[in-house]
Amino acid sequence: MKYNVTIEETVAQTFEVDAQSIEEACLKVEEDYRDGRIVLEPGDCIHCNISGYNRNSGETVLWNEL
Repeated sequence: MKYNVTIEETVAQTFEVDAQSIEEACLKVEEDYRDGRIVLEPGDCIHCNISGYNRNSGETVLWNEL
């Protein structure tokens, strides 16, 4: 029997930014992230979940923390 299993990771990384306010700093980082100038490094995982699903039977395993 075949199953689909999904692993979901939450990755975090901190960036130092020169700005006039916290709002400006967040906006700068958001723009850089969306434009691809900031890419989070793999391995900085702070949270990980796993879930499974059987396409034929509809059997599902809800998200569990790894």
